[in-house]
Amino acid sequence: METKDWIQVVVEIIGNGVALAILGKWLDIKFKSAERKDELHSSTVKNFFEELVKLNKAMIQVNATIQINKINDSSKIIQLLKDNVLAQWVEIITIYDTYEYDLKKFEKEYKELDEAWEDFVLQTDPIELGKKLDIFKQKNKALINSVREKY
Repeated sequence: METKDWIQVVVEIIGNGVALAILGKWLDIKFKSAERKDELHSSTVKNFFEELVKLNKAMIQVNATIQINKINDSSKIIQLLKDNVLAQWVEIITIYDTYEYDLKKFEKEYKELDEAWEDFVLQTDPIELGKKLDIFKQKNKALINSVREKY
């Protein structure tokens, strides 16, 4: 082999090594980017799920308070709901609106929950109020189950 042949072999080895190093770095960056996206998506869905569970707990707590204290006055019941359930519902709306892209797969169940809330808020009859709140709670549970199943 002549010097020219040796130089050609060495140049090809170095060139291939540089090309492989660049390709490896590019793939590493792509994988890390995808990993960060998955991590963000996971934390968003987890946070949404946790807030839905807190809403369910708030409704159970209000119901228990009404039952234990035997509250019949609808204004007191509404005040309990405002103090406990409304703040949690606003938090869920905030999370969904902020991260709607990541939560798009739960859109149908979320809209059903939102509609149930609207029906509940529009009620003036105490008996219907209880029924609509129960429907809202059922829709919340359905959304919780959907998040659990799909993720």
